[in-house]
Amino acid sequence: MNLLVCWNSSKLQIFSEQILLIIGGELDDFANEVCGAILNVRARCDKIAVWTPNVNKANEILGIGRKLKDCFNYEKKLKFNYESHESVEKKSSKNRYLHTL
Repeated sequence: MNLLVCWNSSKLQIFSEQILLIIGGELDDFANEVCGAILNVRARCDKIAVWTPNVNKANEILGIGRKLKDCFNYEKKLKFNYESHESVEKKSSKNRYLHTL
């Protein structure tokens, strides 16, 4: 699940703290479905990626996305995209996103 965000440093700090808390056990039924996360701070837009072990578990993937989106309700315009590792490697893939919230 990838999320591109353009924020000032204070909002990014709040977001990164909250996402770490969520990944640390606040995902309820979906805690076992998260195997990693990374925050890439970039010049134009920052990127947050949450990794799941199984691309075929659509209900769990969408549940994680909804939970994260609920926790960050102050940013309603954020778009969460889920893409497989294979589609990321093939950057020219037309149907790159499997799910979007």
